[in-house]
Amino acid sequence: LMFRIDFTPIKVSVGSDKIEITSGYSDMEIDIDEVQSAELLPKLPNDEYKRVNGSDDGQKKIGKFRGKKTGKCRMYVWLDQENVIEINTTDYTVFINSKDTDEMNTWYQELLK
Repeated sequence: LMFRIDFTPIKVSVGSDKIEITSGYSDMEIDIDEVQSAELLPKLPNDEYKRVNGSDDGQKKIGKFRGKKTGKCRMYVWLDQENVIEINTTDYTVFINSKDTDEMNTWYQELLK
């Protein structure tokens, strides 16, 4: 499991009816109807994130978390990367980014369609 977490890249696929996020630990699908907004942030919001069910190895946060201000959230975030995509849904917030800025910008543009 630790090998998969360390070496499986985070991927995002935006379809006409759902968004799929895959990683080495926790994959998820979001129905497009549940998305309230998507925004490209300069960094992960400053909050006290507590791991609920996931991985936090100091380099990345993957899985389910709870922020003191943010509330329930899912993270697929490399901590050394500056930009983060925030997707607000009806039930929780999702934060994602990539080590490849061009890839992350492509994800964001796909989300805006």
